[in-house]
Amino acid sequence: MKRALVTLALVATASLGLSGCSGSSDKATEPEKESTTAPVEEEESSPEEPAASEEQTVAEACLQIAEPMQQASEAAVALAANATDFAGEISSDPAAAMQNIQGAMDLWKESATTWKSLADGFTKFDANVTNADVKAVSSTVAKDAAELSDQIQKVYVDLDLTAADQFTAASDAFSTSYEKLVEVCGQQ
Repeated sequence: MKRALVTLALVATASLGLSGCSGSSDKATEPEKESTTAPVEEEESSPEEPAASEEQTVAEACLQIAEPMQQASEAAVALAANATDFAGEISSDPAAAMQNIQGAMDLWKESATTWKSLADGFTKFDANVTNADVKAVSSTVAKDAAELSDQIQKVYVDLDLTAADQFTAASDAFSTSYEKLVEVCGQQ
């Protein structure tokens, strides 16, 4: 349980860093470029999806992670608060906490749900990435996040302790691929 919560906290923190490092849409902070041609009217396009004729930059691709990770971060914060409350119960009255096995089970189920949300966020992110450099990493992160979510479900909800080794391997694989994504998105 602690490993899953620590990993979730790491991803939540790192996702905030990724979204913070992915650039700014504030035109006032960008230097103006001199133009030698007449201004061309720009078509409105969603900040999430570049126009079909444009190639997605690394910054634009990495920005795709902001919304799904914001949602996952909010779920992770709520989960951490619930875990902290439960830990407080255990420390203040260990005997009563032992009677509250259902509370631990509910917390584990919430953890699995939060990880499923996170994995879905990475899948959504991967689907919106067209930049080749980011796509090379985002597909692996999405696959690893889905596998980790499945293993959390098996170990913490289904109580299949025979899957503990697969959980550890999935956690390690996700950590590695996520670090690569942070590295690619941080190089802009």
